[in-house]
Amino acid sequence: MASVALEHLWRPCTLTDRRNDITTIKSQSSSEGLTPADVVGTPSTIELVVESRNGSRCLRFAVRTLQIPPWLMPTIRSAGKLLSLPHGWDRQGALPVDSSAIQSAMASLSSIMSSNSSVPEWTPTQRSGVQLDWHENGVDMEIAFEPGGIDGQVVYNDQRQPDSEWEGPLGEHLSDLRMLLRERLVSAADV
Repeated sequence: MASVALEHLWRPCTLTDRRNDITTIKSQSSSEGLTPADVVGTPSTIELVVESRNGSRCLRFAVRTLQIPPWLMPTIRSAGKLLSLPHGWDRQGALPVDSSAIQSAMASLSSIMSSNSSVPEWTPTQRSGVQLDWHENGVDMEIAFEPGGIDGQVVYNDQRQPDSEWEGPLGEHLSDLRMLLRERLVSAADV
């Protein structure tokens, strides 16, 4: 299992560390130091560990490709920032973001994003969930993930085609989402 170490918030772990239960100082930020036998035939697993005054929280998710897409690292950083929010982050008593909501969001993104997809904005919700937002190229799209929710909820509006708005469970719109994230919601370098 390869782990990603991000800035000063993340605790690094390498494949060897995990097998031998060793904590190291040196990070393993890519699969470069692993042998082909360690990574061929199995997806890489990224472990996101956030340490804050509130303790340590950890998420694990699979990356199905050895080539990390450009949107993944900024997405992990955004998820980590939300995961570190304390109780009352909104100054009105909101609970911390639930790790299951972030886990659902990351799993969904890995199934709908293409290599050139633009990075969504991550926003915490007062119900301990997360909302992913894209507002570009005439598209307004939001996907909300709440703790315990089976599927994210999508709201879509195309400013170029006012009659084409839709909303509902993410699972009912997978092909539409994949097309949008491949063709319209793309990083600035690909436009």
